[in-house]
Amino acid sequence: MAPMDTNMHLIDEADYETVKIFLAQYLPYSAAILTWLTRVHAGDLPGLGTFDIYSSQPDLSTAPTKEPIVIISKEIDRLRPFVSTEAYLNQENPVWHGEDQIGLEKGDFQYASESARSIYETSQTLLGHAAQTLGYGTDNRFLHGISVLWCPVLYKLFNIGSNGPCVRYVSPIEKYLEKEALQTLTVNGEELIVDDATEHDADLIRTSNKVPFAPAYVIECCKLSSVLRRKDGEIVAWACTHADGCIAALHVRPEWRRLGLAQVVVDSLCQKQAQRFKDFNADYQLYNQAVIENFNSASESMFKKLGWTKTDVDLTTNKSLQFESTFILGRGEPFGIQDRTVSRKQVQLELLSDGRCFAERLSENPSLLGTKLLPLKHKVEVSHKDIISLLPGKFPFQINLPHQIEGSQEDTQPLSNRVEPPVISESPDYESHSSDQEDIDYTIESGHPDGLSFSEESSYLGEDSEI
Repeated sequence: MAPMDTNMHLIDEADYETVKIFLAQYLPYSAAILTWLTRVHAGDLPGLGTFDIYSSQPDLSTAPTKEPIVIISKEIDRLRPFVSTEAYLNQENPVWHGEDQIGLEKGDFQYASESARSIYETSQTLLGHAAQTLGYGTDNRFLHGISVLWCPVLYKLFNIGSNGPCVRYVSPIEKYLEKEALQTLTVNGEELIVDDATEHDADLIRTSNKVPFAPAYVIECCKLSSVLRRKDGEIVAWACTHADGCIAALHVRPEWRRLGLAQVVVDSLCQKQAQRFKDFNADYQLYNQAVIENFNSASESMFKKLGWTKTDVDLTTNKSLQFESTFILGRGEPFGIQDRTVSRKQVQLELLSDGRCFAERLSENPSLLGTKLLPLKHKVEVSHKDIISLLPGKFPFQINLPHQIEGSQEDTQPLSNRVEPPVISESPDYESHSSDQEDIDYTIESGHPDGLSFSEESSYLGEDSEI
């Protein structure tokens, strides 16, 4: 490999077509920044403001395809980075080694092959230098659309106060060009109109969102949107489009949840996006995109059912254990957890003979089902692919049920037919401690309020309660 060029070169606007051609060869991993640049060139983002594009390679038309190259768009308040090795590194199946698998702060991704390890280390160094060169850490800009692969190096270099690591799902726009647009639907006897969001709706959409984006930006996002509207004008569910084409601010109001409205909104919005993007007449594939907060299993499940493809690291592993009847998750064997903030009997899983599975937190220390706190000493039904984290951000386990049973009322009485045992999939090799004393109370600490931030473009697609 040639000596690494750590300089960042300003790309002339006349060469933006070359940038698009370069990015297109890394699809779908480059979908976010390429869709953003495509929309810019098509005049589809009039409210964007000024920006510059930088590359670690001065001439992208002759850039080597096997060496790491960083492309970064520098806007007034954010940097949009893409590293050309993301496709290769994701396909090499990295394994997370560390104790914080949701925030990805304490640990690193490791690779089996020496070649992948070398490329990953070089890519980290190059991205870290590029971010520093373009002002990250000194000018209040934040990183958008960052792959989870790069979380560890950013934590090593910067004081990160806010982080929203997400995984990306994509679907070719052609899938939604074939669907017939829905105009109305009836829910619980009430007719809802499928509509566009208006500027009047923007404030509610913004204040209902996890991330308080600037009002002007939310108004821009609403220009490509879908809402479900009551006859009096009130909106009950909605989704918009970020500048990079990702679904933004997917939300269903609490009293309208568990009715399948999130999928209705997603389908409607993706149809509108697909038609808009088709009109760009790009000579490369364009995608509908969604980014989902780590271990938001409900949202991931929805997009998997819709047939979308994940283009990020799979943070689960093949380490697994089958159980019948009941099983205890906690410190010690069989998974070798030695962290004394985990109780020996932290969470109990109970399998009923009809295939349903229930989780019960036995310890005062907090455990999560998805992103929600498991209640203490109260059984909660878990679904196929649900994630149980023994502590917030630590020790996640995925529950894989042999049969996917529709939700039902809790029934702790054994029923008749025996079913195959479920499988618990574990994340590997947690940091161990030398002693195994009594349990330690666990305290949740907040991040640094004055620190830097990085996130996906989306504001975390849908909480568990919204799908």
